Amino acid sequence: MSENKSVLYREEKGIARVTFNRPEALNAIDKDLLQQLASILDVAKKDEAVKAVIITGAGERPSRLERTLGFSTMPRLLRFGN
Repeated sequence: MSENKSVLYREEKGIARVTFNRPEALNAIDKDLLQQLASILDVAKKDEAVKAVIITGAGERPSRLERTLGFSTMPRLLRFGN
């Protein structure tokens, strides 16, 4: 994974893992994070090896969005392709 970024990315065995890396801000989405996420998702979408993307947040507390909307802290799975 990359260091000192708001969004971390790694791909292994067809699974791309995207981690919001702002635990001090409860992984709140800001302009910088959104731009990094868009770039990372473009890379994953163009990589034919990637079959799924897991998006999660760093830290032990739920993100602000999860708390506000009542989502669980379980990672979400997004599929690419057919």
